[in-house]
Amino acid sequence: ITAIQWGNMVSGLSEYEQLCLRCGLCCKGVLHNFTFLSKQEIGEAKRNGMRLKYRRDQIPVFLQPCSAYLDQNCYIYTRRPQACRQYVCKLLLDLMSGKVDLQTALLSVEHTNDLISNLRAVMIDPDHHLSLVQQVKSNWPDFTVAPDAAQSIYLDLSDHLFQNFGVRWLVLPSRYQRWKRRLRPT
Repeated sequence: ITAIQWGNMVSGLSEYEQLCLRCGLCCKGVLHNFTFLSKQEIGEAKRNGMRLKYRRDQIPVFLQPCSAYLDQNCYIYTRRPQACRQYVCKLLLDLMSGKVDLQTALLSVEHTNDLISNLRAVMIDPDHHLSLVQQVKSNWPDFTVAPDAAQSIYLDLSDHLFQNFGVRWLVLPSRYQRWKRRLRPT
């Protein structure tokens, strides 16, 4: 897609839609490992090639990263599952409330993507079919023995995701505090 085509496409969208479509972290397996589906959405999800699974409680989910999100584009945006339609991260809430403007929000997304790239660069085998948490676990089953550089980037990413997106999924609080004290003594 050219810059002119992109400009024409986003010109009719709200700032909120622009942020979501240009971000995609919730679709790329960065913010979540899976997304809930209703039983009525299973057929459509299968037709869209989404990777389905049932949790232990038999609730249907599709795995992240979403197979319908490719090249920074959701190919089922107008037919996306209800959970996708309803999801609002902290960054989007901050944009909606006026705490940040669109440019600031997009810079936060860009910084997040830089941190993710830095983390993947120190991975032995970054499998892009897995969520980011699963990639970390598959590279370092015991993260306490991961290289200090990986742990430091991981902590930066964890802090950034919590502060900007309201998501803390990377580590247990007690382990997080131990790593932080070891890697960043005061």
